[in-house]
Amino acid sequence: MTEPLYRYQSDVIPKIAAGEPVYLGFDPGLGKSRTALEAAKAKGVQRLLIVAPASGRYVWERECRKWWPGLRFTLVRTADDLVARTGALLVTYGLLSQKKSPVAAAIAMDRAFDMTILDEAAAVKSSGANRTKAVLHTMLPKLGYLLPMSGTPAPNHAGELYTILRAIYPKAILKTSGAAMLEYEFQDAFCKVVSKRFGQGPSIRVIEGSRNMPELRRRMDGFMVRVRKADVLKDLPAIRWDVVPVQPKLDSLAPLPAVPAGLSDEDLLKWLSGAGGDHVMRLRRLLGVAKCDASVEYIDDFLTNLPQDRKVLVFAHHREVIAALVAGLGNWSSVPVTGASSPHERAASIDRFLNDPTCRVFIGNIQAAGTGLTLVGPTCKCSDVFFVEATYSVGDNHQAACRVHRIGQRDGVVARFLTAHGTIDDRIHSVLARKAQDFEQLFD
Repeated sequence: MTEPLYRYQSDVIPKIAAGEPVYLGFDPGLGKSRTALEAAKAKGVQRLLIVAPASGRYVWERECRKWWPGLRFTLVRTADDLVARTGALLVTYGLLSQKKSPVAAAIAMDRAFDMTILDEAAAVKSSGANRTKAVLHTMLPKLGYLLPMSGTPAPNHAGELYTILRAIYPKAILKTSGAAMLEYEFQDAFCKVVSKRFGQGPSIRVIEGSRNMPELRRRMDGFMVRVRKADVLKDLPAIRWDVVPVQPKLDSLAPLPAVPAGLSDEDLLKWLSGAGGDHVMRLRRLLGVAKCDASVEYIDDFLTNLPQDRKVLVFAHHREVIAALVAGLGNWSSVPVTGASSPHERAASIDRFLNDPTCRVFIGNIQAAGTGLTLVGPTCKCSDVFFVEATYSVGDNHQAACRVHRIGQRDGVVARFLTAHGTIDDRIHSVLARKAQDFEQLFD
């Protein structure tokens, strides 16, 4: 709670507090969530709505408790959860994707929010999508100050900015006549639009990229606050460590081996590092298996919101967990390296990750891939590391994250421990993250 803000964070907070329209376009890992919450505090917000992907619901709960202690937090599951609530309320895009969403209708009928944070705002890029209609039409009059944020505001082409600009910053889409552009006019102005025929069907409009970017940037000047890791590298720690809670499968957790009560953080790590014997191994395996599906969901969402030339590094331990990750992230052409990988298979996976642009995910066993590898290079932009299963040795986790913190790295590295929300895993990985940060400060 007392960590100082970075300059790029503190610079934008007064603009948001003053009610100026802003799109928070920080790269992943640069603290969008904290910046938004600090701005809400500066605005004196009493009633805050957060709209986020389902995979981020517990992350937001943790961020609110960390940076705004005492703020009441409500995870909205039905329209009844909205009644007369103050504090922060989180609604997932999934609830708003239903046709004639009851939650969207309830928000439209309820009293207004002071401010709304629209996390991963590219989720409302399609004007015809139910969730776009819900947020930017049905709910809009009750959202108060609306703060969209995403590291990839337009993942595919500039036309995906139209819905947000129309709703929040319409001056960016004005024609010389003073009237607002229609969506197709905006696309014609700032996208490469072609006419294509598929089979015997009629010709259709297809967008194949963006154009006139200097003009669009000029129009969005002051609204789009874009900060990239490379821009602020001198301000960032060598590796930033974070904890991301995900929802475990509860039926996979019964019964968890008991952890001795009253252990200090140091004693907990000692117990986990060997004194617990088979109980520790069983605890680690059960937690890894239980959070597998939710980890896939989180990493998949994360990749969806990354630029297409960015890759991620994922570490785990157990064979069944790694197999599930490889299968679940198969759409990203994931490649594994485990203790069972032959030298040929190992070399092929590394080469593909470094050189194949379609291969976006490297999944490694920490013992087999946590040392001796360089997983960043001229054609491989990777600065995001996920530990689905970490070791209980701070040094081993640091070594693993250093596979991308090497010569050739142009960005700040962010390492995230994915933790089974509501279990002892929360405490374990909070301790590991703190110890890893201490390790960085000691030896950096």
